Amino acid sequence: MLRVVLITLAVTVAAGVGLIFLIVPGIYLWLMWSLSIPATVLEGGGLGVSTTRSKYLTQGSRGRIFVICLLIFILVWIVSVIFQIPLGIAFAVLIKKGNAAHAFPIIAMASSLGTFVSTSLVGPLLTIALTLIYYDQRVRKEGFDLQLMMAALQPGSQPAAAAAATTN
Repeated sequence: MLRVVLITLAVTVAAGVGLIFLIVPGIYLWLMWSLSIPATVLEGGGLGVSTTRSKYLTQGSRGRIFVICLLIFILVWIVSVIFQIPLGIAFAVLIKKGNAAHAFPIIAMASSLGTFVSTSLVGPLLTIALTLIYYDQRVRKEGFDLQLMMAALQPGSQPAAAAAATTN
């Protein structure tokens, strides 16, 4: 778990530095290393191994990964807006009645709750999408599904299937 947290931190900092200098290099670095966490969790390895593996797996598919991530970010924004609009209407009604000073802490709490609920509902979708992209890229580039099928056909298929799942 510590390795995953450290790799997440390193990738986030590196992409953040790229975003500070120019937006395009930050997005490019993030797309290049977007599969480093699934690679770390499913294959093991440290920062260098995971980022190199992610760079290999995303090569030629970064545009598709960008579109998928953009659609997920739009979905997160839409769900957040759906939860925030009723709160904005309630705040506007309370301001009209002159109770804004007393209602502000309640509205702030409700807004935080709405943000928490919307993030909890839609937040895991990016992690799920990146994991599915990881498996898709392994199938496309390495024939991962064929390795598993061949391993299942051989005698003593349980150890062979486990070995095929961990090979690069």
